[in-house]
Amino acid sequence: MLTHMGTKKIYTNRLLLRKFNVFDAEEVFKNWSNDEEVTKYLTWNPHTNLNVTKDLLLCQVLNLEYISIKLLLHKF
Repeated sequence: MLTHMGTKKIYTNRLLLRKFNVFDAEEVFKNWSNDEEVTKYLTWNPHTNLNVTKDLLLCQVLNLEYISIKLLLHKF
């Protein structure tokens, strides 16, 4: 049986993998979420402005926190 351990940060000399946070919105928007070429095979359209990206990241962060709390409560 798998045990949920949450999102773990992974560090290397050249890379940091971690879950998104709302402070990533500007970089996400600038680098890929508004790019038609990048998003053409995704299930959503390119973001039209930075606020769309901020709202999406906020929803993801809040949802992950909700899921984590729910899992913690379920364990006890």
